[in-house]
Formats: sequence, structure tokens, C-alpha cells
Amino acid sequence: MPVIGESCPSCGNRLSWERDTCLGCGAYVGAPNVREMAVERDGLVARFEKSIKGILFGNYGPHIRYAALSLDGGEGLVSYGSCSVSLRKELCLNKATLMEENSYSFVRRHRILPGDTIPEGRRALWQDRHYLATAKIAGKIDKSTTGRDFAGLLLYSVGDRSTDEFIEVHIYGPFGKEAFATAVIPAIKKAKSKDDRFYLAKIRDSLGKSGIPCKQV
Repeated sequence: MPVIGESCPSCGNRLSWERDTCLGCGAYVGAPNVREMAVERDGLVARFEKSIKGILFGNYGPHIRYAALSLDGGEGLVSYGSCSVSLRKELCLNKATLMEENSYSFVRRHRILPGDTIPEGRRALWQDRHYLATAKIAGKIDKSTTGRDFAGLLLYSVGDRSTDEFIEVHIYGPFGKEAFATAVIPAIKKAKSKDDRFYLAKIRDSLGKSGIPCKQV
């Protein structure tokens, strides 16, 4: 009986390739074909990301760094990580453009293939970001909307990438910590483990030494 190199999460017993339950404790561990594809998922995502970059940016795709537009410099896209930094406007003015949504969703929704023309009016220069933002969220604004609501309409993230709403920022080329304006990290006292507290403290101290204001939430 062939055996794959993974263990039951319930009892630690080595799992048999063709079974969807553990022989040691009987726990359901998932269909074998699903488990096999889960192992390959990282490779698929990497291939997908490479193809998307080629569709939208051509040969300079590998040089693009991604960010999200924010009005308040808050926690950012928490689905991508618990720490975030805000970048200096000078960097964005010189090196950034914007797209109305996540580029992966954009390509799928518009069914864009390599060589296709990108639909006009969906991207903007940094100095024209207000036009793009207004066009994106105008339909969500009504008489009850207040100024405090705008930041949440522009960038919404609760930890699930499938529900994230944001304007994607594309930054050409590398940049260093000198481009950081502010940072937001989880409060150290809220960390769930000793290791998390250690690394958050290191991040906080490193930001402090570099003179980058850091907010803990």
C-alpha cells in the first residue's frame, strides 16, 4: 500500500495514499486527490502570478511591487499580514501607478489574455488617484455617508482575501526603509506566543532606530 509523507492531524499516524480516513484513529483527513493538489498549490499560485504580471506589465512585470491605497494609513490589507507600512508620497509620485482593484481579479473579470488591450479608465497615475477612487466608490455613497466612512469604502479587509476591496498600487523597482513614512504593527501584549512577542518587539525597535513612527493596535 503506497504511503505519502504526511501525518494525521489528530493522532500523528502516517496516512495511506488512497484513503480519506486515518487508519490509526478513523479521523477524516480529506480526499487523497485534494490533499495531493493542496501540496502543489504554491506552485500553481506562483505560475499564476507570473502569468498575470506578464499580461498587465509585459517585460517589466518582475520589477513591480504591490501596495494598496489608503486614506488613513491604518492596518492595511490584514489578509496579507498583520504588519503594514505607509510609503512616502514622493516615492509614489515618481514610481507608482494604480489599478481599480486587485490585479488578479481584474484579469479574470475582464477575461484579459496576453496581448489584449487593457480596458481604459481602470488605471491611473498617482496624481490622478482621486479620479480613480471617486469612480470606484461613487455608487456606494449616499446621504448617510460621512467623511469617516470614506477610508473603509476605499480599503476594506477583515482577513479574507476573497472579500478584500481596495485600489491596487503598482510601484516600479526596489525601495528601502527610507521610503517608509509610518508603520502599524499589532500590540505586543496581544501576541499569542512568545515568539510573536519577540519578533514584534524586534520590529518595533528596528522602526524606532530608523526614526519611523510606529503605531501599535
